[in-house]
Amino acid sequence: MRHLPYYWRLRPQTTMYQIPFEYEAQQERVEPTHLGAFPSGDLIGWDADAWPQAGIPFSLFTSQYGTAGKIDRSPISYLVEPLDGWSRKQISQPPLVKAEQFIVLNNFGSTPGVLPYPIVTHSNSAFYTLNFAFDIKTDPGIGRISSFTFNGRDLPVAYGYPLTTPDFTTAPPTATPLTGVFSLTETESTLIPPLPAGNVANGLPALLVNSLYYPAYNNNAQTLPPDNSPCCPTGDKYGFIPEELNYNSGIVGLYLLDNGGEQRVAGVPVGYTRVQYFMSVVNYGPQLEVPSLRIGYYDTYNEFGGNVEKFVDCTVTVTGQPPNYQNGLTSVVYPNNNEINFLSNFPPDGFVNVVINDSTYYENPDGTPSLGISGDAAPFPMQPGIGIPQYALRPNIYVLPGQTFDVEYTANTDIPAVGQWLRDVGDVTFGGTPANVTYRLEYGWDFAACFFDYWLFEGVEALICQKLLKLGIDITPDSVDWYKQMILNMEGLEHDTYKKYLKLMKEWKKRQDIQDAAYHRKRGKRARMR
Repeated sequence: MRHLPYYWRLRPQTTMYQIPFEYEAQQERVEPTHLGAFPSGDLIGWDADAWPQAGIPFSLFTSQYGTAGKIDRSPISYLVEPLDGWSRKQISQPPLVKAEQFIVLNNFGSTPGVLPYPIVTHSNSAFYTLNFAFDIKTDPGIGRISSFTFNGRDLPVAYGYPLTTPDFTTAPPTATPLTGVFSLTETESTLIPPLPAGNVANGLPALLVNSLYYPAYNNNAQTLPPDNSPCCPTGDKYGFIPEELNYNSGIVGLYLLDNGGEQRVAGVPVGYTRVQYFMSVVNYGPQLEVPSLRIGYYDTYNEFGGNVEKFVDCTVTVTGQPPNYQNGLTSVVYPNNNEINFLSNFPPDGFVNVVINDSTYYENPDGTPSLGISGDAAPFPMQPGIGIPQYALRPNIYVLPGQTFDVEYTANTDIPAVGQWLRDVGDVTFGGTPANVTYRLEYGWDFAACFFDYWLFEGVEALICQKLLKLGIDITPDSVDWYKQMILNMEGLEHDTYKKYLKLMKEWKKRQDIQDAAYHRKRGKRARMR
């Protein structure tokens, strides 16, 4: 026999934030410069399909919600996942009890909480702002980013428009693309003299966006140009997040300003051009770490390589508005002075029901399916206290060979409606005002959790369960072990063996009746009989 628990959890796996007004809204995965499409002001990044509809039961085995899926959905992906109804299922259909099995559903519980009042946490940091500036030699106006270290993690540097260096040791000579090369000019596909023919480079914005903006996973960052199309980056569009999907280490939300995000600054050493950039890290919750970014670069680069690698640490603005560019121009202006209120810990008002084949275990008096047992009646985890009645699945539910079983959960708190309401507040297309966005949902809190445990009997033990069921004896691990022990202690096929067997069964049934009577005396009249 095996005692098996099943644990299911639903928590926000996607994000919600508002693009700063001065940032361009990148709607397509194309070169991210000067699209001219400004955001409508609504909150983006929220995946309503990750949340169940209020009042509609769904399976903890086969649904797309929570941990019922095979993998975590991409937290900042704009793709709607799952792509079809079954692609991410952990279990594609309710479990079927095989002929040599017998299952006893022992108990279950779920998150308590009825009133849908969330926890509101105020933060003065809707965004963290990173800015950096470095000097590049004006002649020939070519530099190279060699490394990005974001919150202590090395990120792959994208190709931008690659510089190719001929390798004359091969026959014929081959060209090896080098990542991170950029030009001070903003013109696409600009030849880079006096380098070998065919070398081109784009401006620094494309390199930054390809490295920090598109690759939500490290393996999405292209370090080589795609076939026949060196211009088109790949990956997710909302920024970088570590491989283990840990929001606490931050996400770079790099939205370039309509001027390319870059400003040239006067008063630098002769022969150099200073460029300065601002980037935003979206704050998804009060627990987010203050981000850091170190950039390694060469201030000039040619076919013979760079000179001395230099490093610059980005300056971080934690609260309020970021500073202006060094030349005095305004950088980024955040809505509501960069303040935000996070909403979290909505009670689910959830119910659990058990389904055997196509019949629900808990029904209304008229025979229609009920929602089941609420999380307040059968809480998980168990609520400690003296004299607090808590529902227990007694008697247990037996699932016989050839039957299927499922556990359905119903959440009555309408989180999709909450997300849509928060979006409509700032969406001008629905009559909203972007400056009115003062609330958004936090990530990382558990909305609902459910567990149930069951006993799986197989082989000979399953046959014993069938025998105990016919005799009217509760099927528990103790009763199954007792029955096996009695069989081993039998004296053989004597004429009085059956009488001894019957006597033992009556003694066990008498002991069980005494235990049941004591159990119900302890619980009193409030005990739920089923």
